[in-house]
Amino acid sequence: MSNKVKMSNRKFRCITLPIAAFLLIIAIVLIIAANIFAPYMDYRFGRGQSHIVGGGTDLSAEYYTAKYDTPEEAKEASYAVAEKVTDEGMILLKNDGVLPLEAKAEVAPFGYRFISPTYGQGGDWGSAKPVVDPVMPEQVLNEHFTVNTQTVDAMKRASAPQGLAEAPGTLSATASGGLGGNSLLYEYDPNIYGTATSGLQDATAIVFLGRSGGEDLDFKYDGYTDGTPHYLALTQNERETIRLAKQSCKNVVVVIMSSSVMELAPLMTGDLEVDAIVWAGHTSERGLNSLGSILVGDVNPSGRTVDIFPTDFTKDPTYQNIGEFYYSNSTLPNNTPTPFIEYEEGVYLGYRYYETADSEDEGFVYGTLDGQGAIETAGAVTYPFGYGLSYTQFSQTMTAVADSETLQVEVDVTNIGEVAGKEVVQLYVTAPYTQYDADNHIEKSAVALLDYAKTDLLAPEGSETVTIDIDVEDLACYDSSHRNSDGTQGCYMLEAGDYIISLRKNSHDVIDSFTYTVEETIYYDNINPRSSEKEMQAKLDDAGNPLDEPANGESFVAATNLFQDMTDYMLTEATVLSRSDWSGTFPSMPDGRQKAVSAEVDATFGIENFDVENDPDLGNVPGSKVYSDTAPVSGADNGLTVSMMRGKDYYDPDWDLLLDQIDWGKKTAITDALFAANYLTGAIDSIGLPATAHADGANGIKDPQDLTLTASYGYAPIMAATWNVELLAEVGEAIAQEALINGYFGWYAPAFNLHRSPFCGRIFEYYSEDPIVSGKTATAIVAAAGQNGFQCYLKHFVLNDMETNRANFVHTWVTEQAFREMYLKPFEMVIRDARMTVKYYNEDGEMVERVMRAANALMASQNDVGSAIAYGNYNLITGLVRTEWGFTGTIITDMHYPDPSYYKGVQDLALRAGCDTYLTSINQLVDKRSNTSMTLLREAIHHVAYAVANSNVMQGVAPGNNLVYDTSPWVYWGSAIIAAFALAGVALIVWNVQRTVDEKKHPERYKNSKRDKNNG
Repeated sequence: MSNKVKMSNRKFRCITLPIAAFLLIIAIVLIIAANIFAPYMDYRFGRGQSHIVGGGTDLSAEYYTAKYDTPEEAKEASYAVAEKVTDEGMILLKNDGVLPLEAKAEVAPFGYRFISPTYGQGGDWGSAKPVVDPVMPEQVLNEHFTVNTQTVDAMKRASAPQGLAEAPGTLSATASGGLGGNSLLYEYDPNIYGTATSGLQDATAIVFLGRSGGEDLDFKYDGYTDGTPHYLALTQNERETIRLAKQSCKNVVVVIMSSSVMELAPLMTGDLEVDAIVWAGHTSERGLNSLGSILVGDVNPSGRTVDIFPTDFTKDPTYQNIGEFYYSNSTLPNNTPTPFIEYEEGVYLGYRYYETADSEDEGFVYGTLDGQGAIETAGAVTYPFGYGLSYTQFSQTMTAVADSETLQVEVDVTNIGEVAGKEVVQLYVTAPYTQYDADNHIEKSAVALLDYAKTDLLAPEGSETVTIDIDVEDLACYDSSHRNSDGTQGCYMLEAGDYIISLRKNSHDVIDSFTYTVEETIYYDNINPRSSEKEMQAKLDDAGNPLDEPANGESFVAATNLFQDMTDYMLTEATVLSRSDWSGTFPSMPDGRQKAVSAEVDATFGIENFDVENDPDLGNVPGSKVYSDTAPVSGADNGLTVSMMRGKDYYDPDWDLLLDQIDWGKKTAITDALFAANYLTGAIDSIGLPATAHADGANGIKDPQDLTLTASYGYAPIMAATWNVELLAEVGEAIAQEALINGYFGWYAPAFNLHRSPFCGRIFEYYSEDPIVSGKTATAIVAAAGQNGFQCYLKHFVLNDMETNRANFVHTWVTEQAFREMYLKPFEMVIRDARMTVKYYNEDGEMVERVMRAANALMASQNDVGSAIAYGNYNLITGLVRTEWGFTGTIITDMHYPDPSYYKGVQDLALRAGCDTYLTSINQLVDKRSNTSMTLLREAIHHVAYAVANSNVMQGVAPGNNLVYDTSPWVYWGSAIIAAFALAGVALIVWNVQRTVDEKKHPERYKNSKRDKNNG
């Protein structure tokens, strides 16, 4: 036996017991965290393998045709489609004949963005797929041209330039102070080129300029230290680089790598005028291949602008209302000022403002171009909306036939040039503006896009007839002042008068026109809803045609005022731009970016501590909009599963039988499935509802486990700039095929908030300033994705048109007319028009088909719509989306984490407003037990299950079978880590016990000095 004397147990306990406690506490914390953040862990690290179980049929359930055998094949097919998009989406803004360049022509690159291109979103944070292994400009130019390496070597030797600093006294791009990554401007000091510019007199300079983008931060809209007025203007170093290129080379081509428009007038006239400008947008990983093809002439550019290019952004009406604004007499619960934003420009957004100003303001100069994209007469506009050059020329001639319901326009397009190319046909309307409009706050822009189409590739002398049908009711405007006979207020109105339908080259240049006359004003109220409203609410036949029967068995509902509070605010607390007083109502910025708000409006603010029990509108009180005094049926044995509901109408009585099976004894599991929906929805076993996986991805599916797994596309503006809905349907199909093989059900895309301001940091995620372009683009993608089983979460609904304070309860104000005609319009179009064909088994076991609505998912935004947060706004979510638009799919909130010490019951508010799931890892639902809450949860499950049943989740799941998942791999290694901490802690405790017992038996083995007795 060893005679070695050991440390006393008292001292040993003082050391080891705290360690043991610490280890056990860590184990407990990890267990709690694993349960709370299980949805995120599943999203980040993947779920277990899926299995089909149950006693259903053994029928084949291959509802969707997987075109590819591996994810890699699907990815490469997507890249092929993505290159078509950038081929057609890049825009030739200016060309004096220098383009296309000859193959192997000598070129000399300039500009920091040649070395460090802007492909889209900066960094990995945000909802876009990060760029992985991108095609570099040097690769592209080397493939097609002879690259003079002198300038390239000079740039590679130079240190990366520092970001341009903000001028003293100007506003930062973020409330916390200091420039963020979105607003840093980089360009080499031209002195870095030194003697590298000698001998370039026969070369064509290609100068790369770029602007980035990103989530949570808008662009800097005022000055930098070098005098640059804002983020979207040319810096001094950029100007001097272009000047150097002009001095050194025979020609200069500028490539713009930016989703936002920029102030390009200096490049279109004067001493900095260049020979050609190509807007390349944000191309993502492989899109720059298209740039090379366009520069060399292998591809004839056919993209058109999706935003107008103003000459001076600071003179645009939206410039007065972008960024940080606060009420001086209102605070949030944390005592910070209440933020707000006012859309004082109303319907006069983008080109609609400039075209209207051209007709209303005698002193306004629009500006003219010379036919090659150079300035002929300087004015407020450099490039119109819908503008783009080609390497060929086209003629367009129009014929039209009209009746009381439809305008049918035929346009004969002929390629009169020498190169094959594609042309865009654009139809616009000029509506009558009357005294009634002026008296009743109805605004009408001088020009508004009606519809468009793109031709196929036309050979020289080739022709195509494009036919566009326009519903006459689409000429209507919204009149929020009209008193309807049923006591409601507001409706769409087709006002008597002459409507000029014009065929245009772009928003400004008219090719031909005709006049359609409305003899008598028509009000589309509840007695006479628009056909589009009836279509959205109607039951569909198997071919997807709307029947003259409301799907819900009640009655058709017209659009009437749902947002009177916003209109009242804008007419009393703000100034709305109006043709009745054009110069007198031009928006102005409040002093110090602050203003007082009336006490009446301030009293309507706030969702803090939503009172689930007593709120008169949405609480558990009789008479509230959601109150139920009856608990839903629980645990019925009806023998149904979600897989058996595929192809059934949302209002089919079998849904009630299925929902009666829900086991309400498992409320926590049910609410976790819905309100801890971090990129997934959870399983509900009692009805056979499987878990689903979701993905972000403004530019393609973003797989968090492997960013190389899927393809990326050029970002949203370049998609829209194709003006080609057939091509965009290919995008939706290709992305859905990647989802099918990689196991994704939901896609948090497309996003189609409007480009209200070019300073929005997230503009790369959104399509256009125009609702028609945005709506048609999104409809094509959503329909094709749905056809292949992929559910698109339409976002961000709605008025999330800037990033500043968007998650900080910013109150967003706009008149109901502008809200409906501009910002709601694209969402309305997608929900109404997108269709998909669903294969399913009928009661005879036969595989059949029916056409259903493809838009079955939507994401509500974080900002306030008027007084109420968007996802907690009952009139918005239930009144508009679910009732007026007849939407029966699932609605999720955007990711939002209000401080629970101030905002208790936020998830309950979302549920009661009409949302089904909450994008978070933590279930904070307060009320899980009341009859009202369970009734609402039952309907939320109905929405989710309806979307899932008609999606790719059911691939391979025959009627009556269920899809289940093994334990996720992270659970095993997470459990091992937890077990290691727990075992270590327990081992230390056991060791202490053993030592104590041993000390009693053998006290001589342990130190027992006076000093030791005092330890511990």
